[in-house]
Amino acid sequence: MQSELNVDALAQEIRRVDGNHSLGAGALAEALMPLITAALSDQDRAVEVKGLTWVEDWGGSLDDIPEWRARTPWGSLSASVAGCRDASGNRYECHCDVPTDLKERLITEATAHYEAKIRSALVDVPVEPAVPTANCCVCGRIIDTREKSEGGDDFGDETEPGKWTCSVQCYDAYVGFVPDEPAPHKEGEDSAAVTAAIRRAGTKARDELLERMADGGSVDNDLADYMTRIVDACERAALAATRSGSATTSKGIHHD
Repeated sequence: MQSELNVDALAQEIRRVDGNHSLGAGALAEALMPLITAALSDQDRAVEVKGLTWVEDWGGSLDDIPEWRARTPWGSLSASVAGCRDASGNRYECHCDVPTDLKERLITEATAHYEAKIRSALVDVPVEPAVPTANCCVCGRIIDTREKSEGGDDFGDETEPGKWTCSVQCYDAYVGFVPDEPAPHKEGEDSAAVTAAIRRAGTKARDELLERMADGGSVDNDLADYMTRIVDACERAALAATRSGSATTSKGIHHD
């Protein structure tokens, strides 16, 4: 089935790849190239040689041999009655004496020879299939939407039909995920309280992952990124608790 490239198809593709109107001219052109390339590759690739315009070539002398010339990018082409004779065996003295069928045959033969030389230099170059891409609906980055095993991006999540995100950070921004800030470490809290804070942060991230899986969301090869988010949440909680605990320790030493 051929892809028809028209104003409506181009407008729909622009809305798909740049619905937020966030892409610059270069990025938008790059995003539209797969559609344009696919449309061109689907077209019939018949090659035609530009037609020639033949005119009488006569210098004004009766000694001139009647012929016709056509200009080409590489000079002129001629169709001459030299060597041709009429029914009585006489040569043709002027253009008006040359029968129409003879003139047409000479011009047709000269044109065919000219076109054959051009076509002999042409080769059929196969068009590489277009790489499927989409734009991140958050930052506008172009995403290779193929599977990773086929050369696609490491992270590319179709969060909703037609809506792609290019990274964990953009996914979090799109769905509105904001990690809870751990409660400040209070003076006197022991390591058990710090451990509990870390567990709460990790459990929240884990529960969100399980909820997404229960809803039929896509977690396949992106599972590692979701688990990384759990680790990040735990790390932030531990770091905040450690800094708070260090400040408390320093304060106690200062008071001593």
